[in-house]
Amino acid sequence: MSDEGKLFIGGLSYETNEESLAAAFGKYGTIEKVDVIRDKETGRSRGFGFVKYDNADDAKDAMTAMNGKSTTSVFAPIFCGLK
Repeated sequence: MSDEGKLFIGGLSYETNEESLAAAFGKYGTIEKVDVIRDKETGRSRGFGFVKYDNADDAKDAMTAMNGKSTTSVFAPIFCGLK
């Protein structure tokens, strides 16, 4: 699987899950996959994850719009970068 259209998302709160991350980024395009990376022992978010878009241009739009932004209580200021 290609990493084209895949964003690294950092600065997530420990309460972030796949559904909340998809909800925050879904308005920028069709999402193929969302992963919140979790601690193996506690199951808690490690504070980062990945969002994979069907279209690489949608990923770029999301990165431009969301980089450095805070949304509700789910995220601290987040960092977005292309993988």
